[in-house]
Amino acid sequence: MSNRIVLLCDEVRRPNVRAIINKLRELDRISDEDIRLIIHTPGGDLSAAWGLIDVMRSLRSDVMTAGFGTIASAGAGIIAAGTPGKRMMGPNAYLMTHQPRGMIPHAAGMMDHLSWAKDHWAELLAELTNNSVLRLEELNDRDTHMTADQALANGFVDVILGHEPKV
Repeated sequence: MSNRIVLLCDEVRRPNVRAIINKLRELDRISDEDIRLIIHTPGGDLSAAWGLIDVMRSLRSDVMTAGFGTIASAGAGIIAAGTPGKRMMGPNAYLMTHQPRGMIPHAAGMMDHLSWAKDHWAELLAELTNNSVLRLEELNDRDTHMTADQALANGFVDVILGHEPKV
């Protein structure tokens, strides 16, 4: 496999997500071999994360996600959006999920958007993790920190790196 590795080792923000999307699309255009997306992020802009997730799901190539260190907030959805069976996490990493926040409701329309974002995030995570929306609403009700084992049990990842059988 050629060097088909993309890094998300910063906050999820439009400028760096734009660069990641461009790299993913370029690698997908060149070949349909797996692309590895390495994730270590404190989270960030949810709309930027949704854009990245949409692109990941539209590629011909499988996107293997691997989380190390902190995989928080928007990062939880990004790691879960990897190709099923190819979503991994380091044994010392932790994942944190919560409901969208950070939007200050200056108008009634903003409150409607925040309510929609909260529901949409729970629905998307439920789909990606094969859980019920109710389960994700429970997890997102407050900051929920998960060890690698807990992230595996909750469907965010499929494999804990280093726990594979040795040959």
